[in-house]
Amino acid sequence: MIPRPLARQTPFFEKLYAEIEKLGGMHNAHIHLDRAGTLEERYQQALPDSPTNLSFMSLQEKHKRIHDVHAGPAYEAEDLIARARFYLDVMIEAGTKRVDSMVDVCNDKAGLNALETLQQVQREYADRIDLRLAAYSPLGNKKNDNDSWALLETGAEKADFIGL
Repeated sequence: MIPRPLARQTPFFEKLYAEIEKLGGMHNAHIHLDRAGTLEERYQQALPDSPTNLSFMSLQEKHKRIHDVHAGPAYEAEDLIARARFYLDVMIEAGTKRVDSMVDVCNDKAGLNALETLQQVQREYADRIDLRLAAYSPLGNKKNDNDSWALLETGAEKADFIGL
């Protein structure tokens, strides 16, 4: 049975959780686990705006900041593992049984590191949650950028699926 806080013990939530349990649990079908929790100030220090201002930016403006996040502490293995464990534990506690995560595979500090690091976490959590990882290029690849295409191909061979 999915544990529920007192506030969720209303007739609506009782019915909702009963149906979720009948279906086998929740499925988070689109997450960016490698970037989860990176809105904190320590991950945004290189950026000119405060983290709260990022909430009001367009998707295009946010995408321009991805390489800055990759260059900071968020993509160090120890930090990435700690954040991934935290968010997986939260999802497990909420009754999530499967998570499909996009993982940045970029020709910068991220490289294949985030994918390979999260594959370690995937093996660690295999008996608790079905974590599937996608090789994903958040900014796309230019037609003549052969290095980025090759990196994405390598990532796709290692990943469970391709995020596009």
